[in-house]
Amino acid sequence: MFGYFEGNREVNEAHVRNLMESFTEKQLSVPIVVDEQFRVGDGQNRLEACRRLGIPVYYIIISGLTLKDVKRLNSNTKSWSWKQHMDSFCDLGYEDYITYKEFFNSYELNHTECMQLCLGHTSLRKGKRKGQKTMAKAFNDGQFKIVQHGKAIEQANMITEVKPYFDDFTHHHFVRALIHLFNKKQDVFNHSVFINKLAKRNPKLVHQGNRNDYLRNIEEIYNHGARNKVRLFTYTD
Repeated sequence: MFGYFEGNREVNEAHVRNLMESFTEKQLSVPIVVDEQFRVGDGQNRLEACRRLGIPVYYIIISGLTLKDVKRLNSNTKSWSWKQHMDSFCDLGYEDYITYKEFFNSYELNHTECMQLCLGHTSLRKGKRKGQKTMAKAFNDGQFKIVQHGKAIEQANMITEVKPYFDDFTHHHFVRALIHLFNKKQDVFNHSVFINKLAKRNPKLVHQGNRNDYLRNIEEIYNHGARNKVRLFTYTD
């Protein structure tokens, strides 16, 4: 009888089990929301819990319900995670999200840094101009567009090359420091030289509290034993 909206988030198995346990004690008559085609807009987990327990499910019909309405309904209960937004847009055939999901799953990097790699900058906004949406908001709204896929893969691979020498190589401040060097200091920063210096383990990369301190740490390692020193960090960067 009931169907689902394409692009809606999937049933949460843990939540269904919790609801089943709760309904066994007492089922509260909280209706699910469906459209005129009986596609569930809100209450997928409640529906699944009732189905497994073999108990009635209450519902109300809202004609003309859209996926945008579904997300609005869901946000009033349990907010969608960025992964659920991503999966939703993948299900709807958004090519940038399909490509991004494959990219994200290929590395150990965090979501924010993966977006920054794909966009080619370390701003937390969608673009570099002030007043634009944050990357996270644009991503969740379906407006994410990959700017540099090939370069993102290349840079993610270079970041991963640090792993044997630094356990905290996925730390967001460190990753943003490297992205800054890749994009802003490519004329003086040679990643292969940096990896060779890391292999000597003196001096070492150590955990830092912000991007600038990582840049100083990287500069110290990069210049160690070098005849010609380079500046990888300035306060104007």
